Amino acid sequence: NLTVDFGFVPLHSIGNQVWADVNNNGLKDATEAGISNVLVILHYFNGSTCVAVDSQYTNATGGYLFDSLIAGKYLVEIAAINLAPGGPLAGYASSSGNGADNLSAGPYEKAPDPDNNVDSDDNGTLNGNPMFPGAVFSDTLDLNENEPIAPSDTAGLDDNSGAPDANSNLTVDFGFVPLHSLGNQVWADTNNDGIKSATEAGISNVLVILHYFNGSTCVAVDSQYTDATGGYLFDSLIAGKYLVEIAAINLAPGGPLAGY
Repeated sequence: NLTVDFGFVPLHSIGNQVWADVNNNGLKDATEAGISNVLVILHYFNGSTCVAVDSQYTNATGGYLFDSLIAGKYLVEIAAINLAPGGPLAGYASSSGNGADNLSAGPYEKAPDPDNNVDSDDNGTLNGNPMFPGAVFSDTLDLNENEPIAPSDTAGLDDNSGAPDANSNLTVDFGFVPLHSLGNQVWADTNNDGIKSATEAGISNVLVILHYFNGSTCVAVDSQYTDATGGYLFDSLIAGKYLVEIAAINLAPGGPLAGY
């Protein structure tokens, strides 16, 4: 009986961290912390569609690890539910790597953002795939026994799948930017006491310009006009130093602040 054969599967693993990219540079800096309890879903591409094969929540340092995987093509999803109110990523945006200037586009927000085998950089793209509405997902990863080695990953995770490090891709990291906002009103201070009284009205159509201080100079990053009550709001801002300008054109003849 020469039919008693034994097959052994070479194992692979994928990881490894979700972190708060406070400065939106797309890179995990030493002072930036991981985000715990984020639902991460692993999909296997079978040649025609993606099939969810595993899921887990990030640990206290934002780390995750899918191990005991066969060779093949995979995709890592940060589920949309994480970004919903009450979720661990509520009030965050996917890293674009573009600093204060733009949270929707940049070197780390392509569709899809390729996994470049570099550790501790953002690999997520938001809404780049109709199969995952509202989710952030990685590019397709090919585990084929020739993976990068990442022994010093910032999450402190090692490959514990039993496979050699060469069979692990521990560079699939996701940065999320904690968002801030700044506002809120321009009004007619009729008694010039510097305090808005209940009887004093807001002034509409005033051009307000937001500047970000990058350490050496102020850069205009957004502008808007006040609403009917004189209100304005700049949201989806990264942490940092800002300056709000009421543009000189408002005080020119014909402007909403002419005569003020």
